[in-house]
Amino acid sequence: MKKGIVLALITAAISGFSIFFSKVFVSSIDPVVFTAEKNLLVGMILSFILFRSNNLQQELKKLTKNQWRLLGAISIIGGSIPFALFFTGLTMTSATTGALIHKTLFLWVAILAIIFLKEKINIKQSVGYALILGGVFWISGFQAFSIRGIGEQMIFAATLLWAFENIMSKYAVKTIAPTVVAWGRMMIGSLILLGFVIFQGKGSELTVFNPQTITATLIGAGFLTGYVLTWYHAIKYIPVSFATSLLSLSPILTALLSHGLLQTPLATSDLITMLFIILGSAILIFLKSTPSRVGAR
Repeated sequence: MKKGIVLALITAAISGFSIFFSKVFVSSIDPVVFTAEKNLLVGMILSFILFRSNNLQQELKKLTKNQWRLLGAISIIGGSIPFALFFTGLTMTSATTGALIHKTLFLWVAILAIIFLKEKINIKQSVGYALILGGVFWISGFQAFSIRGIGEQMIFAATLLWAFENIMSKYAVKTIAPTVVAWGRMMIGSLILLGFVIFQGKGSELTVFNPQTITATLIGAGFLTGYVLTWYHAIKYIPVSFATSLLSLSPILTALLSHGLLQTPLATSDLITMLFIILGSAILIFLKSTPSRVGAR
């Protein structure tokens, strides 16, 4: 359990750094093209890791047809379609609204995990989830959570698809090595995403290379490789609903980095949001790391 918690916290930290990096360096790059290139590079890195490791090669050879189908479904539901929906939707709505919708991911994962994985959440754990949810909605309130526009609906659909992907991935890592699951999600998903870019008529942008795009792609791929490797190993050891809730800590790190390095001001509401999310996460970590108080295994 503790190993999974540490891995999930590392994933959240990687996400926080990655979001900060994206805000600083990727503003002038088409986000869908950038994501396709970055994901493909991650898939290639994971392919190198797979074929350099005899154990992982054996895992790959032992996959059944049903397991290959599961990897294919994860790549479609998590590694391709939602990326296209999310970034296309962002062009039709504000970044604030998009971020707010996406931050509810842990809530949908928790609901789906209760239904499909039979994960249990007791009253004490509900307090932790409520605090995190309160932190997510503190600044703008539920009034900003709107899915009336096409852009908002696309982002909400992407969030739901990622929620379903997390459920499928939790099921997958029970019998498939987490690194193999990560490889399937990124390699197969990136090829589908590249097809979407070409379908949009942006294929020529895939061959545009300059110092900024090369640097952004390399650093972004590095963060994403670390993210998927730690994430899929984390959900192997802890409930996926719990792991996803810890990802809510990542925007806090992003905000602190922006404040410290870019001098972005922190309002009182920002500090209250951080407090809520940190308290909620601390409660969940305490309950999960104390065997006698664990409510979901």
